[in-house]
Amino acid sequence: MQRQDMEQVFQHIAASPWTPPWLTATRQQAYAQFQALGWPSRDHEDWRYTSTKALAQANFTWPSVPLTSELSADVQASFLADAYRLVFINGQLQTHLSLLPQSQGITLQPLELDLTSARPWLEAEGLSGAKGARTSLEELNRAFFNSGAFLRLDRHIKLDKPLQMLHIAVGEPGCASLICPRHILVLEDGAEATLLESYRSFGAGPFTNSASQVHLKAGARLHAVTEKVLSRDALHVHQSHFILERDSLLKTFVLTLGGQLARHEQTMELRGSGSHAQFDGLYIGRQRAHIDMNTTVLHQAPQTSSSQVYKGILHDQARAVFNGKINIAKGAQQTKAEQLNKNLLMSTDAEVDTKPQLQIDADDVRCSHGATVGRLDRNELFYLQSRGIDRDTGERMLAQAFVRDVLNRLQNPVLEQRLEQELAALSGV
Repeated sequence: MQRQDMEQVFQHIAASPWTPPWLTATRQQAYAQFQALGWPSRDHEDWRYTSTKALAQANFTWPSVPLTSELSADVQASFLADAYRLVFINGQLQTHLSLLPQSQGITLQPLELDLTSARPWLEAEGLSGAKGARTSLEELNRAFFNSGAFLRLDRHIKLDKPLQMLHIAVGEPGCASLICPRHILVLEDGAEATLLESYRSFGAGPFTNSASQVHLKAGARLHAVTEKVLSRDALHVHQSHFILERDSLLKTFVLTLGGQLARHEQTMELRGSGSHAQFDGLYIGRQRAHIDMNTTVLHQAPQTSSSQVYKGILHDQARAVFNGKINIAKGAQQTKAEQLNKNLLMSTDAEVDTKPQLQIDADDVRCSHGATVGRLDRNELFYLQSRGIDRDTGERMLAQAFVRDVLNRLQNPVLEQRLEQELAALSGV
């Protein structure tokens, strides 16, 4: 990467309506911090198995929007039926394709429109000012974010339809479009919502560095799914930060298909007693895809619980990384935490590095973690073949059985059907 290319992109965003005066210092501070930290390297423990060489060597450009008829058809085919939606193409909102709720108690707008009107909320949720140490890619997003949404539900408001935030990334030959979406969601006491974040990429090597900040107040409930369907050369890093207050409930699911580099980072802060987080995932890699799943669970209050199941299927020369951390703070008694990572290798050249971790500073807890890496059971495959089922079909049937239990954990028929369609269409599972 030539530094001047990124400088030009930064000057573009700094001079745009996306940077009102109160945000100028924030962007400059974040960009300076990113330059000081640099791209993550293998010297960082959390990036030990993942190279950012493709990012460091990329020539970045401000994204354009080549909305062809073919692309328009792809966009509409990505819609979740009977849902509210915000549609972005290379970071630019497509108002004619979006559908927003009009009910009282619901604030849902493109983030660009809220940078002035919702400034107090945005600042409170950490968009500006110091809010703890950030990684270099978090700083990169804070400096360059150029799309996204602000959602706030008043107390006891329930969103009557799922909300889809659809991001389409289209790369350009010879350079990487720098796309930095940012979503901020606040669910007040007792509010409920279902969310689908969809990321799809086309063309040569777009780079999406997205971030989501979610704050669940007392008794709030959120069911959130993130789906990434990426082109072979796409670069995608996503960072989600969830804060759970007393008796709140969070269920998340991450589906990752493809990409040259696809990394997903999730941090859960269980701040209130009685809060529960269930976060699951499924990743399928083919060819030379590199998929990195990184989770951190911080149990900071007593009587909290978390449960996570991540499964992966790797073909060809694909590689996956799972790095899961559970931290139970002193005083977080009667905590229950479960973590499981299972991987299925469909090729002798596929590879997985898995690293579940526990740090427990309380004595009245129930914790478990585990990881497995293996191949298809030859006896099971032989049994299917002996019943007249060809090898390819048999492998697909066993792969379907492997992912079924983690999909069932969704317990949301609409989202479960959506992911099943994605798997059938794009991965053969």
